[in-house]
Amino acid sequence: MSRYRIRVEVKIEESDDAVVPNPVEQADGSFRAVIPEATASSIDECEQALLRTNYAAVRQALADHLTGLSKKKAQEYAAAVGGEVIAHAHPYQVDGEVGRFTFTTHALCQGETTTYLTSRWWFPPLQAKEWYRTRGFKELALVHGVVANSYRKTTALINRLRHQEGATPVRTLCDTSEGEGHQLVVQMEGQADRLLQAHHFTPEGIPAEAGDWGQAS
Repeated sequence: MSRYRIRVEVKIEESDDAVVPNPVEQADGSFRAVIPEATASSIDECEQALLRTNYAAVRQALADHLTGLSKKKAQEYAAAVGGEVIAHAHPYQVDGEVGRFTFTTHALCQGETTTYLTSRWWFPPLQAKEWYRTRGFKELALVHGVVANSYRKTTALINRLRHQEGATPVRTLCDTSEGEGHQLVVQMEGQADRLLQAHHFTPEGIPAEAGDWGQAS
């Protein structure tokens, strides 16, 4: 089984380059911003510049890793059954604690037939315009967000914390909350039915004779 090393190196050093306040990806995959001395001399401003650069780098690192993993899994499948691995036209969309980002998934084609899609059979399948929402995002937005604040305030907060202005819109957070709430209700109702059945009660909570559950339900 493969192992993956996570390596982080952060440096703030003097430079003669022109000021570039927003992080830009470099040829080696790193992200770089160049700030003026006034910003570098301010604890507050320097902190914000560092966080902006950090979040941009982390999002891209995740996107690159997941793209590479997708291609690797498709190639492994192709080695077993044959076929051509191609990049899927539609990016896989993620809304995470680090912010919003996309990555490339892959398909295995055998002639005119697509026999394998990593976006369906390796990563959790999504609907056409759906975003995969990570556990960290749900904890941040739902558990620590909408239970105490409005959708608008929570949206503003999570985008601010992730240093990605306007990334997740209010409507998306509203739909996410309602969807999670619906799933919770379904799970609770299913658990209630199983408990009633296990103790020989009808769905209405009326005691039933052993073996009569099927008729009562």
